[in-house]
Amino acid sequence: MLVDFSKFTDSERDEFVRGFNDADDIGVNDWECATPWGAPWEWASPENLDGDTPEEWGEAWFEKNRSDMLGCSSEDERTLLDAMGSQASGEDVKKFLDWGEENFVDVVELAKHGEENEFYEALEKCFGKGAQ
Repeated sequence: MLVDFSKFTDSERDEFVRGFNDADDIGVNDWECATPWGAPWEWASPENLDGDTPEEWGEAWFEKNRSDMLGCSSEDERTLLDAMGSQASGEDVKKFLDWGEENFVDVVELAKHGEENEFYEALEKCFGKGAQ
């Protein structure tokens, strides 16, 4: 369904945000910027989204834009989740990617092709000793 965010009422915006937040497992926290992901009526053109309600559209919008918000492809996210262990979450992946960017470490490349000890050393630096 083609969803025109600019026509949302306040109530529809609230429902959309609820759906977006329910789907958010990576800790999107950009509400203060000019183009927050969870408020596309501020900046986005109409989009085709699955669902029939603003809440369902919020969930669909999150999933549609997940890789852009996370900063890596879904394949790379899966690689990191697998390498980080069964307790890792999307929010952990986001934190690790952010740490890697700040420290000039390609954590996805480490997970794919690095020595196992290099990957775990990077994890420890990001999350602290014994983290996973």
